[in-house]
Parts: sequence; structure tokens; C-alpha cells
Amino acid sequence: PSTQRGYEEIRRNNFAAYMEQDAAKIDYQKMIDDEVSDGKSGKTIKNAWSLVRSSLRNAGVSFKEPERPPVEMEEQPWLDYEQLEVFLAALREADPMTEFAALFMLHSLRKSELLALTPEHVTWDKKARCHVININDGAVLDKDNVLVYKGSPKTKGSCRSIKIMIPRLEELVSAYTGDPKTPYFISLGKGNGLDKRINRVCRKHDLPEIATHGCRRSFVSVCRSWRPAA
Repeated sequence: PSTQRGYEEIRRNNFAAYMEQDAAKIDYQKMIDDEVSDGKSGKTIKNAWSLVRSSLRNAGVSFKEPERPPVEMEEQPWLDYEQLEVFLAALREADPMTEFAALFMLHSLRKSELLALTPEHVTWDKKARCHVININDGAVLDKDNVLVYKGSPKTKGSCRSIKIMIPRLEELVSAYTGDPKTPYFISLGKGNGLDKRINRVCRKHDLPEIATHGCRRSFVSVCRSWRPAA
């Protein structure tokens, strides 16, 4: 569903002047150049052209491969051990929903995994003396902006169990009284509000703007800070 949603966004936002033209007569190099002139990034143009190219091939339309701008490698921000300590303290000042969600995502969760997470996915491990997050589902937005539950995470290898390593999340999970079968964060299903709220916390405390995926990438720092229960 999320892939189809992405295709619909490409159709809305790219190559608008060419949508009604005969595909066999389009100057595709000019089409790409027009996107560059409009200020589109190399990555955006690459993704949009990949969809058009596949469609043309599927329809049997011959074309000459156009030259595209290079794709700049974007640095993917994350928090190191020292920055993590600042971020955890800063989250206590944020709204409760942002803190709760960010603490889960710091345990390596993708946003799709977070949206499908219910209290039933969090169980007590007697041996480890902590709660464990059991990942076996995912939820994404379809082209109509409706949350769709996939019944599995992004990849087969993504099914996993993660010990809760941050004491604050252990506190929040233990105190949670919501419906065990209802996702914790079902209200976050639309838009990128969570990314904005996390980045607002980061800016306020001079941290890299990590958004939701940067929380996932910071899991290595969480692991470094973790100490098993005595």
C-alpha cells in the first residue's frame, strides 16, 4: 500500500506538463531538464524517472535513456552516546505522546512497526527482568491515507524481540492502562507530525534533527548505555 501511495505522489508532483502528451513523442531529456530547472533534487528525479521508465517499458514504448543529475548522498543523522543522554532528558520536557513514541523507536523500531504496536506486543521476560518488545507486524498508509495493517514487518528477518533498555520506557509501559489490543500510536497514523515534534526537541537542545528514522539508527547508542538488571 505504501508503494502505491508513493507512485500516486509521483504522478501528482512530477512531470505535470507532460501528462497528457503522447508518450512516444515526448523528449524525455527535456522532461528531465525541466525537473532540474524546477529545483527538484537528483534523488526525487531518479525516483520519478524510475517509475516512468518502468511504465514505458511495460507499455512497449521505445525511448532513449536521458541523462539525469547525480544523486547526492545525504548524511543520515543519529545520536551518539553523549547526545543520547541529552535527548533522553529533553524528551521528558516534550508532550507525553512524543516521548513515548520516541523511546520505542530508540529500540530500533521502524515507523511502520511503531504504528502496529499494541500492549499485547510488549511482554514481561522473567529471566531478563524487563519487558520485551515483540515485532511481528507493520502498518502503512495507503493512497487514500488509510492505515493498512500488513500482518508482517517490512522484511521476513524483521520479526524480532528487543529487551527494553531505557528505564523511562520501562516505567511508561508498566503504567500504561490502555486497551491491550489497540495500537499505542494509532493517532499518529497520518502525516509526519511525529518527525516534526522530535526535530523540535532536537533543535531546542542543539542536537542533530534525527526525526523518527534517526531514533532507529541511534539504537546502537542505546545498546552501549544498557546495563542488565541486577
